[in-house]
Amino acid sequence: EESTNDQPSIVFKENDWTRVKEGAASRARAEGNDRDCFVVENPNRYSILNDEATSDQETTKSAQTESKKENHPRKKKSGERKSDDPTTDYETVIVVGDSMIKHLDKGRLRRSVAKKALKISTESYSGANCDAMKHHIRPCLAKNPDTVILHVGTNDMAQKNAKEIVKGVVEIGNIIQNQSPNTKVVISELITRTDTPENRRKVAEVNAVLLTNCKKNKWGHITHANIQAKHINPYGIHLNRAGTPMLAKNIISFLNEQN
Repeated sequence: EESTNDQPSIVFKENDWTRVKEGAASRARAEGNDRDCFVVENPNRYSILNDEATSDQETTKSAQTESKKENHPRKKKSGERKSDDPTTDYETVIVVGDSMIKHLDKGRLRRSVAKKALKISTESYSGANCDAMKHHIRPCLAKNPDTVILHVGTNDMAQKNAKEIVKGVVEIGNIIQNQSPNTKVVISELITRTDTPENRRKVAEVNAVLLTNCKKNKWGHITHANIQAKHINPYGIHLNRAGTPMLAKNIISFLNEQN
């Protein structure tokens, strides 16, 4: 007599799936029919529900893992640039000038300054003389920078004498102070020229008077005495590839001395 407690089994025979009682499967094996069939034991007819439960558990674990990732952001690798912290009090510096500063890399400037809580931007106006810069400077001051480094005057060489050039630069410095009283004014002196002996002499004269006015007005002053003829392009006016790094070095040195 077949036991009523036998669990159903799944039997594969001649490419057909059928359900038989455990007792029948046992008799088939006893009669040697196991050569013709393959029995897959299925002791629990509800095993598929257990698979679903396992899947639900895995889904829950996956969700918990994602939640942990959100609560614990990945660590930044060494050398990876951190995002700006909104709670950090950054000092802002704007370098404003004619085409002499157009090749300055603000990213390199920022990375080279010892004080890391510093944001540096550049505003270059090719061909600008002192009169034009009086207008260009105003939008820059709307950003309320902590420091403005001003480099202008070389485009006035053909029309003005040394005193007139200095007067124009000083007037721009006064505009900065009047429109943004909390902004520090820094004057970047003129860079030597090799196009004519007269212009080279005039640059030296302008720089001497600029230094006097910077001391008088308590403005910062950046010297470029280390920039020589070998740093100027063949036309004798602009910096060559070796000259721009020298200009950057002088600005960086000044900023590091202030900190």
